[in-house]
This record gives sequence, C-alpha cells and structure tokens, in this order.
Amino acid sequence: MNNKIKYYISRAYYKLLILVFVGFFKTAPGFIAGWGNIIFRNFPGKFGYGARYGIYKKLVKKLGRDVLISPSCIIDSPKNIEIGDNVTINHWCFISGAGGLKIGNGVLIGHRVSILTSEHNYKDADCLIRNSGLTLKSAYIGDDVWIGANAVILAGCRVRQGTVVGAGAVVTKDVPVYSIVGGVPAKVVGHRCSIPKVIE
Repeated sequence: MNNKIKYYISRAYYKLLILVFVGFFKTAPGFIAGWGNIIFRNFPGKFGYGARYGIYKKLVKKLGRDVLISPSCIIDSPKNIEIGDNVTINHWCFISGAGGLKIGNGVLIGHRVSILTSEHNYKDADCLIRNSGLTLKSAYIGDDVWIGANAVILAGCRVRQGTVVGAGAVVTKDVPVYSIVGGVPAKVVGHRCSIPKVIE
C-alpha cells in the first residue's frame, strides 16, 4: 500500500472518529463532556484528538472545523471561548476563557503558550493580593497568527491578523497586523509584508 492511500485511510479514520465523538457528546449531558475532558486530556494519537474535538465541540461557545487540540492542554472557562477553523493548539498550553476569548482561522499556537483573560487586582496595598479579586479582560487572536512556544498573551490584548509572536515573548499590549514581535515585554521587531491585506 503506497503512502498516498495510507494517508487517505488515516484521514478517513480520523474524520470518522470526529463524527462519532461529536455525535456522542452532543447528545450527552454537560457533566459527561466535563469528565470526558479530564479522561481524554492526555490521550495520544488520532483517538485522543478526535475525543478532545468532540468534547470541546460541546464545551466551547464555538469550535470550527479541523481544530487540533494536543494532549495536556488546559482550556479554562471554555463556554466563553470561540475558536475558528484550522487551528492547532500544541502540547501543554493554558488557555483561559474567563474574560472572553476569540481565536480566528488558521492560527498556530506553539507548545506551552499561555493566553490569559484575567489578572489579579494588586493596587490596594492594605489588602492581600489573593483577597483582592480579579479583573476580567477579553483577548483576541486574529486570523493567520503564529504564537511561538512559551509565549504569554496577557489579558486584554489583541494579537491582530497575520502576526508572528516569537518564542518566549510576553505580549502586554495590542499587536499591529502582519507584525513580528518578540521579547519581554514584546515589541515589534519586523513585518511580514509591506502592505498587508487586512480582512479583520
């Protein structure tokens, strides 16, 4: 059997798994999907990817087509998260939906990335930080964005269309379209093109 045939068989098997898991979790009570998330979070291979897709199709506000959620990811407050088509979330990511999060189409999220939508209140020195509560701020990741490994997107930031976020960068403010950013805090270090075609 040549490689092309193996590829199509493998792809068909994965699509079948998606249909089975989406169908099952769509009709199952919410707590079943919650427990499924815990059980299947670390499952490898197509079975694990298919299970996680079916689970998050039930749990998130919106989940597009061909979304790959790798093992060991934590997606917190999923009901406030929208994810577009053709998105890849790599291993060990932490994604918070507490303040609301929208991820566009064609987004690549590297290993150990954190996307935050809340922050601790700390300005009142007479109160312990742990007792000061949280401020929720929505975050936005535009279409065709690549977020490198170990990067952090802080609450309230908009990473706009076509951006590349360098590995280990800490994004503390909005990022212009088609820019390349890196460092702590992240700064623009280049651009992907001179005249970007903005669709957002």
